[in-house]
Amino acid sequence: MDTKSLIEYKSNGASTVILEKAEAISLVNVVSTKNRYEFVYKGSESRPYIIEVKFYDGTINSNCTCRYNYGGLCKHEVAGIDYILEKNKNKTQDKDLFGNTISLKKENVIFLENHLLTDRIIETLSKKLQDKYYERYYEIKIISLELGKIITVYDKIYSHEEQQVFTYDKITNYLETSCTCGSKKVVCEHVVRALITIYDKYGGNIFSPNYLNNSIELFLEPYSMSINDNYEKYFDFSLGVNGAEVIEKVKNFVPNLSLVKDELIPEIKKKESLFILKRNPSVIDTHGLGFCFEFDTGGLKGFLSLIPFIAKFKKKTTEFASSFNEITEYNLMDYIKSWSNEEQLVVIKALAFKNANDYFSNEFNVEELKFSFLAFQDFIKATEKYLFFEKKSRKSLVKKNLKPLVFKNGKVRLFFTLIENGEFYTLKCKLSINNDKTYQIDSSSVKIYPYFVKIKEEVYLFDELHSFIYINKLQGRGEINFQKKDFDKLYSEIIAPLTEHFEIKTKVYKKSKKRINQSQLERQVYLSDFEGEFIVFKLVVQYNDKNILLHTKEQMFDEKTQQIIKRDESFENNFLEEFKELHPDFEQQDGLFFLTPNQLIENEWLLKASEKLKHKSIEVFGANDLKSFKFNLNKPTISISVSSDIDWFDLNIEVKFGKQKVSLNTIRKTLLNKSKYVQLDDGSIGILSEEWLKKFSKYFKIGEVKNDKIKISNFQFNIIDELYNELETTPKFLMDLQQKRIRLLNLETSIAVNVPKNIKATLRPYQKEGLNWLVFLDENNLGGCLADDMGLGKTLQVITFFSYLKSKKKVKNQHLVIMPTSLIFNWQKEIENFCPSLKVIVYTGNKRKMLVNDFSKFDVILTTYGSILNDIEVLKEIKFNYVILDESQAVKNPNSKRYKAVRLLQSENRLALTGTPIENNTFDLYAQMNFLNPGILGSMSNFRKEFSEAIDKKGDKDASSLLSNIIHPFLLRRTKEQVATELPEKTETVLYCEMGLEQRRVYEVVKEEYRDYLLNKIDEHGVEKSQMYVLQGLTKLRQICNSPELIKDDFNHGKASIKLDILIENIQNKITNHKILVFSQFTSMLGLIRERLKEYDVSYEYLDGKTKDREGIVKNFQENDDVRVFLISLKAGGVGLNLVAADYVFLVDPWWNPAVENQAIDRCYRIGQNKKVMAYKMICKDTIEEKITNLQNKKKQVSQSIIQVDKVEKSFNTEQIKELFS
Repeated sequence: MDTKSLIEYKSNGASTVILEKAEAISLVNVVSTKNRYEFVYKGSESRPYIIEVKFYDGTINSNCTCRYNYGGLCKHEVAGIDYILEKNKNKTQDKDLFGNTISLKKENVIFLENHLLTDRIIETLSKKLQDKYYERYYEIKIISLELGKIITVYDKIYSHEEQQVFTYDKITNYLETSCTCGSKKVVCEHVVRALITIYDKYGGNIFSPNYLNNSIELFLEPYSMSINDNYEKYFDFSLGVNGAEVIEKVKNFVPNLSLVKDELIPEIKKKESLFILKRNPSVIDTHGLGFCFEFDTGGLKGFLSLIPFIAKFKKKTTEFASSFNEITEYNLMDYIKSWSNEEQLVVIKALAFKNANDYFSNEFNVEELKFSFLAFQDFIKATEKYLFFEKKSRKSLVKKNLKPLVFKNGKVRLFFTLIENGEFYTLKCKLSINNDKTYQIDSSSVKIYPYFVKIKEEVYLFDELHSFIYINKLQGRGEINFQKKDFDKLYSEIIAPLTEHFEIKTKVYKKSKKRINQSQLERQVYLSDFEGEFIVFKLVVQYNDKNILLHTKEQMFDEKTQQIIKRDESFENNFLEEFKELHPDFEQQDGLFFLTPNQLIENEWLLKASEKLKHKSIEVFGANDLKSFKFNLNKPTISISVSSDIDWFDLNIEVKFGKQKVSLNTIRKTLLNKSKYVQLDDGSIGILSEEWLKKFSKYFKIGEVKNDKIKISNFQFNIIDELYNELETTPKFLMDLQQKRIRLLNLETSIAVNVPKNIKATLRPYQKEGLNWLVFLDENNLGGCLADDMGLGKTLQVITFFSYLKSKKKVKNQHLVIMPTSLIFNWQKEIENFCPSLKVIVYTGNKRKMLVNDFSKFDVILTTYGSILNDIEVLKEIKFNYVILDESQAVKNPNSKRYKAVRLLQSENRLALTGTPIENNTFDLYAQMNFLNPGILGSMSNFRKEFSEAIDKKGDKDASSLLSNIIHPFLLRRTKEQVATELPEKTETVLYCEMGLEQRRVYEVVKEEYRDYLLNKIDEHGVEKSQMYVLQGLTKLRQICNSPELIKDDFNHGKASIKLDILIENIQNKITNHKILVFSQFTSMLGLIRERLKEYDVSYEYLDGKTKDREGIVKNFQENDDVRVFLISLKAGGVGLNLVAADYVFLVDPWWNPAVENQAIDRCYRIGQNKKVMAYKMICKDTIEEKITNLQNKKKQVSQSIIQVDKVEKSFNTEQIKELFS
């Protein structure tokens, strides 16, 4: 026996899954000779399995009596080979590094007896590291762990990393080590440290082939499960850097109640305490919060600090008695748990102000004052019900040092007086409290601090920053005396700057009696940036050549007369009120107004506000200088004109923002990006109104921009309403298009055609409406798609239309009707029944070209798509009256030869007939509508982007609505629910089938094989190039759902078929009183059903793509009472059949496209049916079929606003593939 050959035999003959499963198999060796081994294994069956491995003349053969028949070696054969390899290791062995015996002389190799890294090996390794000081500066990282291989990194702080690799051969028991350090030692210190780490982390059996299975067994034990149970239902196990890693499929799966009881059920001594919640009464009832200001008695800056504290109350009062403890950031957590939410918030705000005030006191600048001022306001608003105190600095926090403080409601106002005082002009600085009491700022009873004024024990708050800043500048001086010689400059240098913020009371400057005429006043708004965060609005009134800011108290001063001119308060107040109405935020602001840049563009506020200001003759300045806001304030002016061509008209749109003109390509990009902002040539940004964008975006979507014009097809007349309102004069061609639209909307009154007398049928009202619509299209030379539900008589409506054309218009050329081969008989029969006066020729068969010269003798030529494709060089030279495509979805691919061929045909007009104009996605419409009215949907690439992808992938409702409006005049669709109300009820039901054990076993094995195979293919070739293999796998699984017998390979998969059993049972129960249609896409499945029907002596008819006499077969089923079942291939019988004799339908296997299934059901559910129809879709539970149905439901987002849109993907991403094969 050659060991190498035996290893190769095993590797080539067994899958990875089988190799892993074999490791858990323990066989009994009953025969052991040089050329033959025999083993026994007790499996799941009553008889034990016999495993045989034979060696003869250099060849190896093995077999097993188990039922495994899926190709390759079974797990029992692999286990037998492993036994032989283990037994026949070389007898001559050398010693490894640690004295273990090994069969080869090799460096860096350790022999692991019974696959174990033993204590003795670890002890020997540890001795090698004794007294090594450097070991403390190393750290082992395990970066990869898989079966038989571990990779580690030895990370040294002061040097680069070294990598170690440990590779274990389970056949020879050799553990081979390597390290990148290049050490000449037999084994380096890095390998030693790594092995010790591996041993400590994973244990000695980490290299055992059964490590994972043993770990799984250990994990499953608390769950009362073993490795032989179906644990994969609950857990996924794998090897990783943490050893055996587990992923729970069932979250928080409880292994054993006794193990988790303590974790789940808390032990509570007094359960009532959970219902009766109360705080610690000793803290809540006996202590309270208070705040103390510590005032600096020296200096002029008005320094203060805040001390929040908690203190003890007197009994049964809220008066503080003792135990005053300051609250700081450091002891906050000691108290906070006993406070209410309100108290917690107050203390946090107090500490925030305390910190801000400390920063200000240290830096003493305006920036820090702004922050501390805001923090003080936040704090003080939250403290209405709390007690305040004051104490002098450096005094301890005890009751005797505290004096109560009272915060009063009142407004502090700073103002100045200017008087003539002998040789001086004296400027005094004063405070007014509530416009009542007045104090000099240097009064002994007044103490001024950054946030308030303290008068004795009463505190009055500043409501703005200016007062303290100016008072501080005065350095405590209550008055300042100016020499009279400086009088000429006094006003401009001192008084005028003060009037920006404060009132100046004086008789030094006389008040002018001059009155300003309001008509001479101009209102202005100045915009400016503030720190990149806000846009500030400053309101200005221009008094002659003097601009006055409304938020200041600045006075107008006549230098010549040295007189003060009074401002027009009434005019200014009206201006203020009008401006505040522009934005709700302005109502809360006083003096200066400000908004964020986002607020300016929100709901086009700035554009609308600018228009209102212009309307009120208020000028706006500074917009172009804004750095944080580069928007053009001009409302766009838009002018529109049109010019016509034969099949097109050009839409000229000129858009200007002031003097800045915008190209249509720029606007188109803006629209496609779903934006309303346009970059202008001067660097500013123009804003287009949402109303205008919504109105005109459709023209950019459907038209082509060329030479700064939009080229629009005349066929798109249904969406040009807005143009009539925008144009000053409407050209004649546009009026004509509008008239077409109006006539179409009022079709019932605008056109009424009498049904030709030679029609041998009574048309229903909706069919007469269809005739009127066809005549309207003909009169206006428009193509159209008749898209009525299957079974509503589309063929009859067209035949009636042909008859009308023959009698009324005396057409000379023939009508060419192109259809699938299966419909030829149906068309012949319908014309023969309803209008025998129409002369018909069928252009099919081998000798069809001989018929071309006879076309002129006929009215209607019936042919197939295949014939057109083959004979297009001949047929494209003939001029037809109408070219009609039946089942027009056959040309839905604009790149197909079939579509390109029918486009070459010449005709006066074109029609399309289909019950499913959209089968797979919105793009199906493009080729059909372009055949009917070339150019109606623009270029293919534009349609794909703007409509197909927008609707199918993004669910764009606007695109869906626009597309519906475009095609509406050219597509007429009525459903059975709308017009055939006399039809009986139709019930569709899913018939779930539960596979038996034998069929389920085949399904699971094939599924697992394909899952691994496909994921490997995806890794190797990518998901796009693996689609063919995905579809192969899906087809195979779907065949197994029908019957494993459908799989044609070298193995016998059995004949178990739950579907076949249930179907035959249903047929037997129902054929007495009902006729039944059975559809399958697999003709091989129909063959199995035929055999069963013969067994039970059930009469049936059969139809697939190879059936010749369709007419005779259909007639026999319809009229022969003995024939109760009709077996039909889904592809061959989905269209063109009228089978109203049946009232039961069985769809044996689901198809990706529900429209195909609906077509099958509608073979019997159509006009003429008088019985209730029952349709059953047979689905195997927990299989690919159920997932196909779910995927349909997820992907089939039907766009009712266009047509019935079936959105089913025919390609799959990696996640979907994993889900389908899970």
